[in-house]
Amino acid sequence: MPRKFRAGNSGFYIGKGTHRVGRYWVDDAGVWKSDDCAKDIPPWALLKHLGMVRVDISESQGVFRVVLDVRAACAKAIVEVLDFLDFFRCGRVVDLEFNCDGWVKERWASELEAIFRIEKVMMFQTKKKVDPVMMMSFEDPLMSAASSVIQQGFKAWEECDGNIEHEAIKRFLPRMLIYQRRAKDNQLMALSRGTQAAFNKVLPGWGDGSSAPAFDFEYPSKYYNDRMTEAYDRVLEDGEICFNHIRATMPRPDGEAAWVPYQRLLLPLLLADGSRALGCLSHLSSYNEIPFLESG
Repeated sequence: MPRKFRAGNSGFYIGKGTHRVGRYWVDDAGVWKSDDCAKDIPPWALLKHLGMVRVDISESQGVFRVVLDVRAACAKAIVEVLDFLDFFRCGRVVDLEFNCDGWVKERWASELEAIFRIEKVMMFQTKKKVDPVMMMSFEDPLMSAASSVIQQGFKAWEECDGNIEHEAIKRFLPRMLIYQRRAKDNQLMALSRGTQAAFNKVLPGWGDGSSAPAFDFEYPSKYYNDRMTEAYDRVLEDGEICFNHIRATMPRPDGEAAWVPYQRLLLPLLLADGSRALGCLSHLSSYNEIPFLESG
C-alpha cells in the first residue's frame, strides 16, 4: 500500500513497487516535480538559479541520491527533502552531491546520517567563500596519517636515499612529478610527469607523461600553484621531506569546479648526473584530516 508523504503537503507517494523510481525536483514551495517537468531547463539552472533540490530514487539499488547547491538552495526545498529522508527512514544509503564553491560527492550509510550532514553543510549557505586551497602539514616520521601508496613510496625512498636509479624507487616514478630548478635563471622545470600521476586524472590535458619546458604557474590557477610550491625550496635546498593532506578546487571538463581531497609527499631525489631534484608523489584519497564544512 503506498504511503502518503505529507511533509510540506506535497502529496508525494512512495510505495514498495517501482512506480516512484526516478528523478525528482523539489522547488522553492517544497513541491515535488517529475524530471519531465524540468526537461527544457538545464540542470545547473534549476540548482543555481531556481534553488531546487534533486532527489533520485532507485528501488533496485536501495540508494537515495540528493543533489543541491549550498549557496542557492531554497529553505522550503531543503526542509521538504530532510522531512522526506526522515519520514522514509529504512536504512538506505544516501549519496549526497553538493556544490559549495566546488562540487563534493559523499556517501552516507543511512538517511539519518545524511540528514545531519545536510543540516551541517547548509550552515555555510551565507558564510564567506571557502579557501579554494586547504593544506595540512604533518611532521610524521612514521607516516601514520598517510595512505598505503604514500607509505610505500616513502619506504622506497628511504631504502635508496632518493637515488632515482635504484630499483626500489623506479616503480614509483610513473606516479611522480619530477621538478628541478634551472641553474641559469632558477626557473622551476618539470622534468617529467608520470603517466599514472594523480594530477593527470584530476586536470584533463595537463600532462601526458612527456617532458615539459617549464612549470605552468597559471594552471589550474596561480594561487593554487603558489600554495603548492611553498615547500619546494625547503625540499630542493635542505633535502627535507614534506607530507601534506590537501583539499583543493580543481576545474572539471564541464567548466565546473570540484573539491579534490588528496595526499602529497615531496621528496628530494638524486638524478643520474648527480644533480638534485624534487619528486612529488600524490594520491587521491578520501582519507583526509582537513575538516570540510564542519560547524557546531
